[in-house]
Amino acid sequence: MQFLVPMKLRTFFFLGVTLSASLLPGWFTAIPAVPGEGVRAPVEQAGFQSLTKYPAMTSYLRELCSAAGWRLDTIAVSSSGRPVVMVHVVPAGTPAQSRSPLRVLLSAQQHGDEPSGKEALLVLLAGIARNQYAGSFDSLELWIVPQMNPDGGEAEHRLTAEGIDLNRSHLVLNSPETRGLHRLYAEVMPDVSLDIHEYGAYSKSWSDSGFVKAGDVQLGMLTNLNCPANVMRYQHEHVYPAVRAAMDEQGFLFHEYIVGSPSSRIRHSTTETNDGRQSLGVQGSLSFIQEGRQGKSLTANLERRVKSQLAAVEALLRYCNGHAGEIRGVVRDARAGLCAMSGKRFVTVMDHFPSKAILTIPVEDLRSGSVVRRDVGPYHSVVEPLGETVLPDGYVIPKRMTGLLEILTLHAVQMETVQVARSAAGEEFLIDSVGTAMVEEEPHPRPHGRLNPVAVTLSEGDVIVPLAQGRSMLVATLLEPESMWGISKYPEFASMFAPGRYPILRIKAVAK
Repeated sequence: MQFLVPMKLRTFFFLGVTLSASLLPGWFTAIPAVPGEGVRAPVEQAGFQSLTKYPAMTSYLRELCSAAGWRLDTIAVSSSGRPVVMVHVVPAGTPAQSRSPLRVLLSAQQHGDEPSGKEALLVLLAGIARNQYAGSFDSLELWIVPQMNPDGGEAEHRLTAEGIDLNRSHLVLNSPETRGLHRLYAEVMPDVSLDIHEYGAYSKSWSDSGFVKAGDVQLGMLTNLNCPANVMRYQHEHVYPAVRAAMDEQGFLFHEYIVGSPSSRIRHSTTETNDGRQSLGVQGSLSFIQEGRQGKSLTANLERRVKSQLAAVEALLRYCNGHAGEIRGVVRDARAGLCAMSGKRFVTVMDHFPSKAILTIPVEDLRSGSVVRRDVGPYHSVVEPLGETVLPDGYVIPKRMTGLLEILTLHAVQMETVQVARSAAGEEFLIDSVGTAMVEEEPHPRPHGRLNPVAVTLSEGDVIVPLAQGRSMLVATLLEPESMWGISKYPEFASMFAPGRYPILRIKAVAK
């Protein structure tokens, strides 16, 4: 078996070792791999009795990548000084000049108290090294971040050392870890991404009903209505059924990801753009979240937890490998559509609603201890728009708004700085009032107002953000004043939403 490594490189300094670190694909040459039949991940070596600590993980990855000819890179450094590491794997196949692999980004343990995804990815790497998947992934190029939150992982705590929930940091990028992941995403532009977590099965909101969720793994798909519709259809109609069939065949309990409880409502997670799934999905990737079942302690039932997470990852990768050309076409069409959103609909407000669908999932009966399949509800199965607007050609951001401009830069958004003052036809949003609305069971500020046609003055140093780019829906999510998942919910931008003129203007033509 061969692996491909880059010839044209940058470098990072990681744990005293200088590592190759080009994040861009291309410039590859094949080298023979050192045989890895005996390679085992640390959790396998420990008989699934203990978790892999950070020093052991990094030592294992250094040795593994040195032997296999893979790349080990640092994508970020935590506030406590721990590098967030990424392994780049390019299975051998056709010659580099004619390869067109499907790009897949896998990441795990954004929450430090959800370790089984990290362990599953470390086992996956060992399996690739020992040639366990020969022929299964030869149409793929993999970027694997086993532990997004090394500080939280070492502390066995959900948050980072700075107290940040990484899975609520993907829009404003207020942590080094999410900044690193989105920098990697912008350079690689993966076709498929998977963000691996664990869910708490024993919450009181479920146990009060006499049963708890028993699924080994839940797979969540895109739910935000501003994600490309063809991507969302493909996930539901093709990928999910294939993964489910593979999990059923192996005897693992599996269903689509849900949150909520029988005492309130059950829905398919959030439409929030500020998490690791939707923030990539609005940019055209087939983006998923995977939730394994937590134990009553971090190591309880660890072997089944790791193996079920691994089985779901394997099933997804095998499907992607077998349908690589088809998926590339779906993503290509989605991203072409994202570059032509001017004059199209943008959903500013959305929520989950019931339908005639019935949700049947495996549950554990707390009285008998048996696992049965049961209908659960109230099931709010569909997301519907509650407000929308027609998108402009672009936005104008005053040069003084450096914090917002930095966020756009971190997301690799295309922008133009005005060199010579001029005017353009456009619109201003006049805020009449700011109320409060319950969005997914939490209060959020909700500006109310109206659009007014104006001649927009473009001053030297102001910044134009055109919507003719692949990040158009991410831009609109951030900048539209009525966007429920935009900047209105962040205290640092609260001053922009006082009654009066919203400072970001819309323009109808991005002309020089």
